[in-house]
Amino acid sequence: MISLANRSNDSALYFAELPKASAIVGCLPELGFYCACLAAYNNGLMHGNWIDLDLCSDVEDIKAAIDLVLKSSPEAGAEEYAAHDYSGLPGYLTDSEWPDLAALIEYKEARAHFTGSGELLRLEAFELLCEDRHATVSADDLDENFCGFYTSGAEYAQDLACDTGAINNSMKWPLDCIDWDEAFRALDMNTFRANGGLYVFNNF
Repeated sequence: MISLANRSNDSALYFAELPKASAIVGCLPELGFYCACLAAYNNGLMHGNWIDLDLCSDVEDIKAAIDLVLKSSPEAGAEEYAAHDYSGLPGYLTDSEWPDLAALIEYKEARAHFTGSGELLRLEAFELLCEDRHATVSADDLDENFCGFYTSGAEYAQDLACDTGAINNSMKWPLDCIDWDEAFRALDMNTFRANGGLYVFNNF
C-alpha cells in the first residue's frame, strides 16, 4: 500500500487501492476529522488523512479507517493516532485529539434527519441547539423546542399573539400601541442571532 505521507505524488493510485468501503477521503469532508499517525508525527513526518463520517455507519467503520491510516504509516508498527483537525462538528466533540467515536456516530445520525431538501433552517437550528446544550439533541427534541426563525423577537411575539388568538391581526388598534419587544422579553425565550435573524427556542 502507498503511504499517505507521499499522497501528493501518488494520491490517485493510493485512493484507487483503498477498500471500496473505506471512509478515508482525499478532500475535506462535510463531517469528519483528520486522522494523523502519531508515530510519524513524533518523527517529523506528516502522515494521515480525512475520515468522512458520512461514510461510516458505526464505530467499527471509523476504527477500520483509522487502522488503514496506521497500517500505511512510514513508521513500522504504528499504533497511535490523533485527530488533528475537524470538519462540520460542534465544539463539544472537538475539544480533544481523541474524540469519543460513539459520540461522533450519534451526532452524525442525529444530523442526518436534517440534511434533506428544504431542511436547511432546521439543520442550522439543530447545530445551534447542540452547541448550546453541549450535547447531541434528537429530532423530537428539536421539534419540541424550536419555534422558528424571525427578523426580531418583536416579530415572534406579535405572530404568537395572533396565532393564539390573543389579538386580532387585522386590527390597527391595539397592535400599534403594544411594545412587542417588551412582550417578547416577558416570554423568556432562548434565542440565537445568526444568519441575519433570530432563531427562537423554548426556554429549556
